Amino acid sequence: MRWVIVLVLLLCGQPANANPLACRTLADARQFSADNGMTLTWQGIVHGGGMVAEVWQTQAGLWVIAMITPMGVSCLQFYGEGGQLVSKKRDTLTP
Repeated sequence: MRWVIVLVLLLCGQPANANPLACRTLADARQFSADNGMTLTWQGIVHGGGMVAEVWQTQAGLWVIAMITPMGVSCLQFYGEGGQLVSKKRDTLTP
């Protein structure tokens, strides 16, 4: 829960013309994740090879999706709580 409070403070402190979600150096972002009990659970190259996407999670179910630029900047894109694994047999977007 502590990391959620820190995350909200980071988001509120961003300038209006900056990315609406927090961007930090890759080293700072990884240290923040480790300090708050998050582990890297998925990583992939974005189509076109310009960035890397990462999913970080805690054992309590909190998750963060970040994009890493070629310049070594990690920008938080989405975050949330809870979720579930989707069956590999499910191949459509309809419920």
